[in-house]
Amino acid sequence: MKKNYFLGKNLLILLTGSLIATSCMTDTESPVIQDDQVEIALEETGGTGDENLRKGGFMPYEDTFYNSITPTFGIDGLYFPGTGTGKARGLGKSYSFLNQRLSEDGTLLLGAPVKDYYTQELNDFGIDSETLDDKVSTVVINERGHALFIESEENELIRDIVNPDIIYFNAKINIVGGTKIYKDAAGSGTVNGWFDESSNEGVSKVSATIKLK
Repeated sequence: MKKNYFLGKNLLILLTGSLIATSCMTDTESPVIQDDQVEIALEETGGTGDENLRKGGFMPYEDTFYNSITPTFGIDGLYFPGTGTGKARGLGKSYSFLNQRLSEDGTLLLGAPVKDYYTQELNDFGIDSETLDDKVSTVVINERGHALFIESEENELIRDIVNPDIIYFNAKINIVGGTKIYKDAAGSGTVNGWFDESSNEGVSKVSATIKLK
């Protein structure tokens, strides 16, 4: 247990997620979450509502979220549930709920059922958490109830050599449905960004291609 806890702390970057892709940084360039930086990233995401959705065809999807997570011990290991606020293309201002878990060997973060930790929150947004598939590790939703369901694969993790509290991550994702405009949506993409172990906060960015049925 001590070994897994240690590894879990070192891998505390799950976001799911999720964070802005960055190259190697100097000590003066290490990520610091500031309101103006987050606002710039959100503006670059574009999209303020349901416009530009092409039913029956492929469409690009992007989102940027400012995330906060809470490491939690579950019955079968260490989990990393979290929430985020940001902006998503086609959805405008949105919220995210996510969950990941530490692998048995303590070397990877894997997508875990988001409904295990956010049943009430999802229900409040009109999503029936009981029918939500276990493979859905992230839900992105706006105030109008349009939601996108995301499955996250294995996270690739890289710790910053200058500031070891900063961890970068990159993972493949799959779009596995949603609600309203994203009902039966399918697609794939990537999530990347960074996470600060000292504050349990970070930024994530998703880029994907979606087909609306």
